[in-house]
Amino acid sequence: MIRFLLATVVAAAVSTTAEAQLTHVIPNGLAAVEGDSGNGLPWGIGPLGSLKFQSLYDAKNFTLAGIHSPIVITRLRWRANGAATSVTWPTGTYSQATVRMSSTSNSSNAAAPLDIFAGNVGADQTTVYSGPVTVICGSGKGVGVPGPWVTDITLSTPFLYDPASGNGLVISCDIPPGAGSQVPLVFLDVQTKGSQSSRVFSFNAPNSGTGTVTTDHGVVVELTYHKPSGLIAHFLATPSGGPTPLHVQFVDRSFTTDPGGVTSWAWDLDGDGVIDSTQQNPSFVYTQCGSYNVSLTVTDASHPASRLTRIDQVATDGTLARFSYDVIGPGRVLFTDASVGSPTSWAWDLDGDNIVDSTNQNVVFTYASPATPVTVTLTTRRLCGAPSTTTRQVIPMPTLTTQLTAVNFVKSGSVVFFDGNVTNPHGINLTGFDSIFTELPSTKFTVDVFVTPGRFIGKDNVITPWRFAGTATGRTAAPTASAHATLPQPVYLAPGSYGIGLHYVGAAPHCEDATATNSTYANVDLALTLGAARSTAFAGGTFLNAVSWSGTLYYDKLGIGNTAGFGFFGPGCRGTLPVSRQVATNRPILGQTLAVGLDHLPQSAAILLVGLSRTSSPFGQLPFDLTAFGAPGCSLRVRPDAAAPVIGTANAGTFTLPIPNQVGLLGQLLYTQAVVPDPVYALGGVLSDAAAALIGK
Repeated sequence: MIRFLLATVVAAAVSTTAEAQLTHVIPNGLAAVEGDSGNGLPWGIGPLGSLKFQSLYDAKNFTLAGIHSPIVITRLRWRANGAATSVTWPTGTYSQATVRMSSTSNSSNAAAPLDIFAGNVGADQTTVYSGPVTVICGSGKGVGVPGPWVTDITLSTPFLYDPASGNGLVISCDIPPGAGSQVPLVFLDVQTKGSQSSRVFSFNAPNSGTGTVTTDHGVVVELTYHKPSGLIAHFLATPSGGPTPLHVQFVDRSFTTDPGGVTSWAWDLDGDGVIDSTQQNPSFVYTQCGSYNVSLTVTDASHPASRLTRIDQVATDGTLARFSYDVIGPGRVLFTDASVGSPTSWAWDLDGDNIVDSTNQNVVFTYASPATPVTVTLTTRRLCGAPSTTTRQVIPMPTLTTQLTAVNFVKSGSVVFFDGNVTNPHGINLTGFDSIFTELPSTKFTVDVFVTPGRFIGKDNVITPWRFAGTATGRTAAPTASAHATLPQPVYLAPGSYGIGLHYVGAAPHCEDATATNSTYANVDLALTLGAARSTAFAGGTFLNAVSWSGTLYYDKLGIGNTAGFGFFGPGCRGTLPVSRQVATNRPILGQTLAVGLDHLPQSAAILLVGLSRTSSPFGQLPFDLTAFGAPGCSLRVRPDAAAPVIGTANAGTFTLPIPNQVGLLGQLLYTQAVVPDPVYALGGVLSDAAAALIGK
């Protein structure tokens, strides 16, 4: 009897020691150090709306801190950012939120996409808390000083996690629409360099199947945990969802300190309160559409029974709505269903009016205004499964998007540079672009577009090689949302390579440090190689190398909008006056007259050369260097198939060319360059810049 009591006391002492409450802050190393950034997600969004959010923390955030064995997590706290100046916020409460945890085999910097929420969680995903969440009032302490813990959640279901498995940890926070109406806007502490963490988020909760990914983004969280002791029920379920009939394999992963191990298992696999299996690792077939709770009760020889119930552990006949689209004609777009889960019904809202336009799986839709952005929504269902909705902004014309997950930015007044290689044999017409900004919504901004032949490298600090092409205007959108800027006249880029500079005024665009793996983006018409920035337009200021512009270029091309184009593609040479430039006052449109103005004409006269080629001529390959003919630094850039005199006044003149209204001329390329009489060289003249004209509608 005495031995039994001694054993009981010793066991209790061991249990108390094993369950001592410990804490660990992730990302690792930030327990007493402020992160290098801040962000409102997940608990600082205030009344902005709903949120679906995942944080992925690699196992190294634990093993590098010496945590190599299983732990039981019982509490989570999120920390406020220190703030550049002292900022005070009041208390607020989310009326409802759900926190889930799981292990994951996905790496936070995986090459594979992390944007599918369901693809990032493991077979042990558990709802650890569901209910109201309070944001605690407090004040920022200043840059470099960690802020206070602003959100504190005690888990209703503790989570067993083993970092030694190599799997990372996922913390998911879902906030339904309207739940945050009384919550203040607060920036949480974030580490963006070397965090071994990532985030995935969507403001379309709870229907979002996919979200936006930001790699190397670790929200600072403190975990309270203890080392496991006694008996703890734990299991895996694979898969956790799919079409009926769904075969699910359950695997016991329960923990016990009893040397005899677990001795019995009782599984309720469909949530009806009836034991369905007493095997250790049973399988079960779900034949009916629905969502099912799963419970496991385990026993051993020396501890009370342990039970784990997971709410909605298995959900059958769910779908993940996804679609792709292709512009197949002027304003005509083919939408193709790419949903996961074999949907049985589709509902398309193709023009953003909240009215279903089609219930077909795939659909072609024609838009009257191809240059106007539209919101397209697809909702899918399978049998009685929950609906899944995805929404995308679509421009019924071609686009090329770079990364949209950048978290850094350059200040207003900066120029962002990148190279563009136009591979479409007829060239493209830039019509506008999207950017993401740090400013509040509805802030007006302008973007001056500059173009130079070849590359931007070496030209970032001087304006001479650049040609101003147009100014786009727009207004900023909601945080993390793209804002569209429209060019009043398209900027035509003939086939070839260009440096492009975007001079932002009024707003600070998002950019990111470019790397070898994310600096080039391409489609069938265009390739963009990013990039750099200068804090002042082409003169002085800080130069930032390897800066990746975050945005989308919109353009028109032959066969889609057939917009006519006229654009500069090669430099001229100066004589008595600066280089003569060609500026079209209208465009080469079928049935109309193209008018091209020339400036810097010393004798108010010129001879305009018009050719069908810019690569070959009777004199040899183009460009053809005229240095040997007495015009150093001058190059002929167009084949002189035709020539016409230009007589003007005040050192300027205009050339006109009627374009016949013949459909066969649609898409024809013409190249123009002017011979400018000037006695400065022995040749007796210099050459203007060279331009390309695309005949269109």
